[in-house]
Amino acid sequence: MTSIPTLKPVSEIKIIEKLYPRSSVDTKTIQQYAENLEVLPPIEVNQNNILIDGAHRLSAYKQCKKEEIPCIVTETANDDELYILTLQRNAVHGLQLSMKDKSAVAIRLCGSIEDDVIVKALSISDRTFRSWTKNKREQLEKDRDSKVIDLWLQCYSENEIDKLMEFGHGTSGNIVEKFGKIAKNLQQPADFTPQLYNIWNFARNNNETKHFGNVPTEITENLLYAYTEPFDVVFDPFGGGGATIDACKKWNRRYFVSDIQPTEISIQKGMRTHDITIGLPEGLPKPKLVFLDPPYWKQAKGQYTDKPTDLSNMELSQFYDQFDKLFKEIYKKIAVNGYVAFIIQNTQWLNDKKTEPHSHKIWNIAEDNGFIFETIIHAPYSTEQYNAQQVNYAKEHKIFLELNREIVVLRR
Repeated sequence: MTSIPTLKPVSEIKIIEKLYPRSSVDTKTIQQYAENLEVLPPIEVNQNNILIDGAHRLSAYKQCKKEEIPCIVTETANDDELYILTLQRNAVHGLQLSMKDKSAVAIRLCGSIEDDVIVKALSISDRTFRSWTKNKREQLEKDRDSKVIDLWLQCYSENEIDKLMEFGHGTSGNIVEKFGKIAKNLQQPADFTPQLYNIWNFARNNNETKHFGNVPTEITENLLYAYTEPFDVVFDPFGGGGATIDACKKWNRRYFVSDIQPTEISIQKGMRTHDITIGLPEGLPKPKLVFLDPPYWKQAKGQYTDKPTDLSNMELSQFYDQFDKLFKEIYKKIAVNGYVAFIIQNTQWLNDKKTEPHSHKIWNIAEDNGFIFETIIHAPYSTEQYNAQQVNYAKEHKIFLELNREIVVLRR
């Protein structure tokens, strides 16, 4: 704080309403001050000329059409510090804050700074503070618990959550335990109807995040329904637009979802950045279900990234070698009786019109690494996948166009 007042232009003094605790001014006080400018103490502003103390004095100078006003300058580090200073100054001198103003201030600051600092600055009792802020504190607790559960579902450990949230040891564990007792008793989502047959006609993607190669969320939901229980861990290293995250949140499954180059929206959902070709990510818990929706080789070339480790940019032999390596690592990590489900369409049009049977070859690679075949599901595309030129070519050369994606499920 500067001890010697300095003159500043009245027009440059700013009152930021959200940073000033008064909801109204007293016109009688302004008039009284206007008649006694010479005895008024300086107003107080911060380094940016934002008013800390002296709203009525400032109005009095404006009333008298004065161009300059004496100011004491106090540096503030942030908005909360400035706000607290305004409270402290008003508690000492000048027109005191009304109880209505104090209540609004208490609610505004609750949760951002220590309760005892607010109580002291407002000169109120702890009981009054807690009465005024009851609803705010309940909402803050709900928001806190929701953040903890979000992190836990993203497969952060309780110790990691305690550190991230700056909790005492074990706090997040108590929140997770309470959530578990509630969520374990929840039924499947009301809008869900399980599939009975092995042809799943979800032709159109309904995931809110637009991303090349997105699968319909219903596919992921049916796999969760069939092969997991609440709070089981689901691992998806080809996260794409985040359909697996959306489904896991809806079904209360924990998820470890990554991608070589996730979108910003996917990152905000909780997706991690990881190149699966270098190995399984650190910190991956033991999954109950591994869902693989990889780039469909040449069908996706250049659509995701230009990185050589992107499966869509590899030669076919490298493409299959990566699956061999991946299945070896997954077999060691996955829970006993855990499942691997992969979805893929055979490449045809971009392979000189010759079908490359990805699903059967990857299926064989998985079995070579110890997995046991469980089932195969057909997930056809719409016929809109092909244009008129491609259809005419198929008719002329008597070839059957690939419309089907196959979902192969294997067990550890």
